[in-house]
Amino acid sequence: MTLIVLKGHLLAEETLDELIELRCAEPQHIEYARISFAIKITLARALCGDIVWKGSWPLLKKLNQLRNGLAHNLDSPKLPQLVSAFLMERRAQSPLIHDTEKDPTDPTEMIRRLRSDVSMKVSQLIAGAIMIRDLKKTDGNKTRGQS
Repeated sequence: MTLIVLKGHLLAEETLDELIELRCAEPQHIEYARISFAIKITLARALCGDIVWKGSWPLLKKLNQLRNGLAHNLDSPKLPQLVSAFLMERRAQSPLIHDTEKDPTDPTEMIRRLRSDVSMKVSQLIAGAIMIRDLKKTDGNKTRGQS
């Protein structure tokens, strides 16, 4: 679970950085800024609007809480509780057809669901970044074609 959380958080942060950069007119001014993950969530949400599904933001906050719970103690006894909170938030924000009624406290089931849910969240962020890139290309082509 620790690896899933840490790797998922890292991938989410890289994608948040990309979303912010893509939406900024002059991203070089924030390139070396030390912005916390929580602020990146807020900033990306403000910059992206409806391009990224609105249910992503509360889930990213839960992922950040999970990661912070591990930051100083990789074997934190709170990990199952934090994972469970993340999984419940995902179910609340985005109920899926394949959601199972299996015991959410079963470690094997928690790992499977955590892997799936974190992957889905990162994928949705990446899809938003791809959409923004495509929109920028389309806008740039329209501008060039109108001159």
